[in-house]
Amino acid sequence: MAALKVIFKNNYDKKVNKNFYRYYMLRNSFIMYFITIFGIVALFMLVTGFFQDDEDSSTNFLMWLIAIIGIIFVPFYTFTNIHTSANRDYKARKDSIEQVELSKEKILRHELTTNEKMVINWVNIQKVIEVKDAFYFFITDTDAFTIAKSGLIQGTLEELRILLETYLKKDKKGRSPYKIKDRETLKAIKNARKGK
Repeated sequence: MAALKVIFKNNYDKKVNKNFYRYYMLRNSFIMYFITIFGIVALFMLVTGFFQDDEDSSTNFLMWLIAIIGIIFVPFYTFTNIHTSANRDYKARKDSIEQVELSKEKILRHELTTNEKMVINWVNIQKVIEVKDAFYFFITDTDAFTIAKSGLIQGTLEELRILLETYLKKDKKGRSPYKIKDRETLKAIKNARKGK
C-alpha cells in the first residue's frame, strides 16, 4: 500500500464539469423540488375544480401563478444556472491542464499552466462521488473539484478506489464517504471483484 500512487492529467473538460454542476444542483436543490411539487399540486387542484365554488378570482390567479412558477420557471432557472456556471468555468479555465497525484500521504493538485500547487490531506475530503466519467471530490458542501477518468496516466481506477476506501475519513459508524452513483460502473466493479 505504501507504494500506491495514482496520477491523472487532464485538460479542462467542459462536459465533465457540466455533469458535475448538474449532479450537484439537482441533488442539492431541495427548494427547487419543493416549489415544483407545490406547483404540481396547485395545477392538480385547478384542473380538478377544487376552487370552482370560490368566487374570489384572486385565489385562482394565485394558484395559476404558483403552478407556472413551480412547473416552468424554477426548473428552467435551475437548468439555465447549470449551463451558465459550466460556461463561466469554461471561459476561465479552457486552456488549463491539471495533474492530480493521489497517494497514501496526500492529494497533490498541480495546475501545470500556472504552476500552482495545492496539497490536500485525506482528512480534509468530506466525500467522494464516483460517476461514469469522473470522480467528484468534495472538500466542503459547496467546494469541490473533479477528476476525469480519461486522464489516468499512472495506476488504475481500482487502485484509486482502494485509496478512497482506505484513507478517507470514516464516519462514527465506520462508513466511508466514498459512493458510486453510476449503475454500470457499480456492476462492472462487482463483476471484476468476483472474478479475482
